[in-house]
Amino acid sequence: MPYDSLKYFCAVAAELNMTRAARKLHLSQQTLSNHVARLEDEYGVRFFERKPHLRLTAAGECFYSHVKKVLLHEEELLSQFDEIRSQRRGRLSIGVTQTRAQTFLPRILPDFIEQNPDVKLDVNVCHVSELGRRLLDGDFDLILTPMRRTLDPRIESLVVHEDQLCLVIPAHFLTPFFDARELDELREAEPERMYRDLIASGVLRSMPYVLTGPRLAELARRFFSEHVPDPHILMELHDTEVLFSLPFAGIGATFLFRSLLPLIPGPERPLAVPLPWPEAAIPLSAAWDREKGMTWPAKRFLDIARAAKVQS
Repeated sequence: MPYDSLKYFCAVAAELNMTRAARKLHLSQQTLSNHVARLEDEYGVRFFERKPHLRLTAAGECFYSHVKKVLLHEEELLSQFDEIRSQRRGRLSIGVTQTRAQTFLPRILPDFIEQNPDVKLDVNVCHVSELGRRLLDGDFDLILTPMRRTLDPRIESLVVHEDQLCLVIPAHFLTPFFDARELDELREAEPERMYRDLIASGVLRSMPYVLTGPRLAELARRFFSEHVPDPHILMELHDTEVLFSLPFAGIGATFLFRSLLPLIPGPERPLAVPLPWPEAAIPLSAAWDREKGMTWPAKRFLDIARAAKVQS
């Protein structure tokens, strides 16, 4: 199916006048009419009623709708080929929180930089509450944000990573209740068994807790209502990042996303117990301004992020 014939058909369908369409295409009216006739012969249907004036048939309306999409995809393909041939330079500005910059970006940026050496990266670390506003202000091309937050309708998003909220217990709180073999078995157990053994041991009621952030604290209180009626809450932090910037690790159990566990300082390997509720599974999304659309470096970043999600 020659693309020239498709373009000529679209011009006639848009104008509904063979003379005007031929003039715009710098073709003779006869040449244009021949292209349309060959398409009609190829598909065995009539795309136009010629009398009393030119108009699309039902088959023509259907064909016009599909051909416009085909030609749009061809334009996008040719644009991508141009970028590849020209090794086009570009810029990508990303807004991200401190913890996601430390845990998620290292999985993506090495491949992105290797594949797009001429793209200048600008990574901006800011509080999660500022990400959406600064995206719409034009500060960022792309933001990485937890999807538990409500986004402005002007923002479009795509899930690039799945994270799970866990109860994180420093090992030294567990050793009075479990020997080394039991602790190793507990680490490898299914979450249901973890909860059963932890509840039976009494450790959940014996240790202090550090709460971080209002949303995590809300889920923590649900956990307490089910398993620890009178918890010893040692400290409440308003920002999760503080947990990693100050030497708080180890002074109490806390609630963290699984991807943040490598940031916990110290040689101890804590026990991470996934919380069993659907709202404890939080997707991380890449988001962009719907009205402005995505730049080509942002599209390439998303392609790599999606590939990493599939592999993880």
